Amino acid sequence: MSEISPEELLRIALRSRARDAEKLALIAGLEQAATDSRLAELSDAELLKVHDDGGIEYFNPFEVAVTQIAQGVASANRFLDRLRASLEDLPEFLRSWQEGSQPNLLGRVIHGPAAVEQIWRENFTTRAPRDVRVVLVGPSTLQQFGAVQPEWAHQYLTHHDVRIRCVVDAITFEDGPNRSGFDDWFPPWVSLRVNSQATEMLHIYDDLLLVQAETSMARFDSVIAIQGGPIASLAAAHFESLWRSGGNPRPPAAVRPWEALIELLAQGLTIESAARTLLISERTARRRIAEAMDYYGASSLFELGRRSGKA
Repeated sequence: MSEISPEELLRIALRSRARDAEKLALIAGLEQAATDSRLAELSDAELLKVHDDGGIEYFNPFEVAVTQIAQGVASANRFLDRLRASLEDLPEFLRSWQEGSQPNLLGRVIHGPAAVEQIWRENFTTRAPRDVRVVLVGPSTLQQFGAVQPEWAHQYLTHHDVRIRCVVDAITFEDGPNRSGFDDWFPPWVSLRVNSQATEMLHIYDDLLLVQAETSMARFDSVIAIQGGPIASLAAAHFESLWRSGGNPRPPAAVRPWEALIELLAQGLTIESAARTLLISERTARRRIAEAMDYYGASSLFELGRRSGKA
């Protein structure tokens, strides 16, 4: 009967009132070692007491239950006291955490050739960034990210209001697009500037900054992600400086007849009044706007202004 549980042995002991462990083993039909082991468990649970000489001291089950309930209530009260203190201290702890977090300049480090894609999935699965700013340095960065898939990009941008701007260093611009086709690397919906002062790669998606974890690497294989704060703001200001001082490698406006029209619309004119200002028919103006929207992958005039860089 070695399968007898401690609880079953306790019931046998209470009924038999065996004076010691040896007597209880005989009554229960257990080996002595098994009996001693189960009695030790019952003693630890304070359901009875086993003395050094093997004698058994029994406790009234009702008194045991009352004692256990009292201990449980006391334990619960201590837990509630700790919980109450934790809730009272929580606001102060949160303020301290926030204050201590602000000077922290380091973000999360992610390694691997798909680091940027991982960040994108984690942050923009349910929403699209509104402002994408990228600095590309070195031809290998173009090879890493690959040419844009026009069909996918057009479908994505049709359903999301996203402004995409890219600053490229002169060497990357000369080696990358000329080798593989300008529009494959930088399609029309990507506003582009070339600036020889662009020396560090970075990505900014709204207020999320991605920088290289190791600047010696030629590729974006290890990145530090920094969400908001002074560092992200400084990086955004740096990008805007590069953007303003960079050169526009796109064909001149004369090649794209809708440029002047978009400029006037950005100033608040209607298509009809803009057409009169440019001395063209409203029909011609609307045709040019349609061509521009198709060129930039825009689905509205507001989106057209953003993607053309006129908004």
